[in-house]
Amino acid sequence: MKYRIFFAGVMLFNCLILKAQNNNDFGLKASVHVKKLCDFGERTIGTVAESKTIEYIKKEFEATGMSVEIDTFAFRKYHLNDRKVYINEDKIAIKAAFVNHPLNDQIVFDSYCVKSDDKEDINKLSDRVIITSLSNNTITLSKFKPKAILAVDQNVFDTLKISRSEKYKFTFKGNLESDWIKSYNVVATYNHDSPTDSTIVITAHWDSKNGIGAGDNASGTAALIELSKLFSSRLSKLKYPLTFIATGAEELGFIGATSYVLNHSEKIDNCLFNLNIDNISYPIPSIETSNIGQNKTTKDTLQSLLLYKHNESQGFLLNSPEEIYGNHQTNSNSAIRIRNIYEDSMKDLDYEFVDAGCCSGTESRVFDYMGISYIRLGSITANSKGNKANTSEDVYDDSFIENINKSGKIASQILLNINK
Repeated sequence: MKYRIFFAGVMLFNCLILKAQNNNDFGLKASVHVKKLCDFGERTIGTVAESKTIEYIKKEFEATGMSVEIDTFAFRKYHLNDRKVYINEDKIAIKAAFVNHPLNDQIVFDSYCVKSDDKEDINKLSDRVIITSLSNNTITLSKFKPKAILAVDQNVFDTLKISRSEKYKFTFKGNLESDWIKSYNVVATYNHDSPTDSTIVITAHWDSKNGIGAGDNASGTAALIELSKLFSSRLSKLKYPLTFIATGAEELGFIGATSYVLNHSEKIDNCLFNLNIDNISYPIPSIETSNIGQNKTTKDTLQSLLLYKHNESQGFLLNSPEEIYGNHQTNSNSAIRIRNIYEDSMKDLDYEFVDAGCCSGTESRVFDYMGISYIRLGSITANSKGNKANTSEDVYDDSFIENINKSGKIASQILLNINK
């Protein structure tokens, strides 16, 4: 009798999900959230748009009956102001500096340096100073563990004459001013009696950069909201409890996700895997998964001047990658299982996808460094010039809705298969 009830429950579970997947209902509902989020404007820290976004996501999560918390985190923003940087005795104008060194009024490095376009030396950057013309390169370049990364304007970059065989004296002078800045994660948990303590954490960042970000990442946030409704309102039993987190400050370096991992270790210890949804507005699904068996004792992150752990009234600099991410290794069996579940889900839906491999600049890496398997669900377009999906006018386009609907199907199928 017990087995009949069990299999009946599984069949009901499948029917409920498949019913939601047989039309564009998910995409249509998600597009309403996207439009609303875009109407708030650029979702950056300290703005009215941020406040409206947090309140909106909180309200939508609460409508599911889940337990909702606003997880406040803080980090320190540095101002260059009159900070001066010298190469030997020549002052250079910098846009940003990332320095692996205790902060004081004067920092001096006696070091070799390279320009970031010097591909021949790209794997020999440890303990050097890197100069780049693109501040966005800092995340990629950080994994080589340099002494510092200096971001400069292109015209400055072009004039610098750097010899790889010659040592240079880098001097940082002046007062370094900073402000504490707060932002927020919205955390919703669907609590029920489950046969396991393991949880699944589903994340999507709500903030945007250089625009309203209909694709990046209102589309992922909208899918997060609709997934929470799909699972919490229709299903009374799940094998694994689900936690939905709309993360903040992702565009500044995964700060919200990092804060959650640092400050909720008891929940992270029981995390089965992380499903991250980031920009699903394009037609071709893109998948990234854990680097199976990768040894996490070798870190590939830079100490960031932006990442701070905050405990109400105090905070401190994270002085080493070990303090940020711990010293863990992804369980190969878990990573393989999660990967197989994804591939089975795509076969169930008869979808093709692009495999992005492992280890790009995505906030899932924060979970990865804690030894937690992850699936990062994104999308790409075959035509780079077709990169729309960043304006409010695109939100109700049929293709936009269809693309989000497709990723919604994939995400729900993954959660369905792992809960069998």
